[in-house]
Amino acid sequence: MSVPPLRSTSRLRERVRARRGECTTPAASLAPRPPDVHLLLAPDSPEAAREAVRSGVDAVVLDLYGDDGSGQDLAMAWACARTVQIARAGAGRSRSPQLRLRVNPAGTAACEDELAQLAGMCEGLILPEVRSADDVQWVAKRAPAVRIVPVIENAEGLSRAASISSHPAVSRLGYSAAGFTRRARRAGEAGTEAVGLLLSAEVRQWQRGIMIAAAVAAGLPGPVNGIGTARAKAGLDAYAEDAAPARSAGFTGQCANSPAQLARLSRLWGPAAAPPPHREAG
Repeated sequence: MSVPPLRSTSRLRERVRARRGECTTPAASLAPRPPDVHLLLAPDSPEAAREAVRSGVDAVVLDLYGDDGSGQDLAMAWACARTVQIARAGAGRSRSPQLRLRVNPAGTAACEDELAQLAGMCEGLILPEVRSADDVQWVAKRAPAVRIVPVIENAEGLSRAASISSHPAVSRLGYSAAGFTRRARRAGEAGTEAVGLLLSAEVRQWQRGIMIAAAVAAGLPGPVNGIGTARAKAGLDAYAEDAAPARSAGFTGQCANSPAQLARLSRLWGPAAAPPPHREAG
């Protein structure tokens, strides 16, 4: 008995989406080239936003989410976003940086306000603490024209990376080792064992491997590494040590939260150093 040839996962996915009445054009195809170096900024200084545009980064990310549960002044955030728009228009660069917003988690009142007031000003959204494709859908319903980078930073999201990455609004995945670290420490305080294992470099690389597989299966570019908070304080060595294994794993983007980190990260993640895009067989 002959065995029928296997069909590619991408073709099967397109047929499923067509039956659901979903958009069958991958969101990633809308961007000719994904950003490589992202700079996270607290949205509290239009002058800092202006300088970020001049710094040569690929994406300026205004960080609206306080990991402690606090939000940002949306009027000031709007002023920073508008400053980025004006600075890009006058920069005269062949490729101006994208403007992205790191919003509050899906389902929160803060996220709903941010999307209503600011989503129309940016090219992309960084969505933290994603646990399932339902979180992506919640945001996509409220900002249907904006591409989304869901950040994998918890066990629920990692276990569902394939379904999250296949959502049509997703342009690429994001990864935050710091998010896993925070949750591991909280678990340790509650008496859970093996906290040290969750913080190890080997496990971080294993987590990245799962995300790479999900991105390849969905036909997405490599994920973005190091999406944390603009308020975190990490030295140049710490960022470089985390960025190098991410790039070797197949990630194609890296976040910085200080202009002082940009020169070193750009040498690692710049266009000339970027790894080739992943391709699906068949």
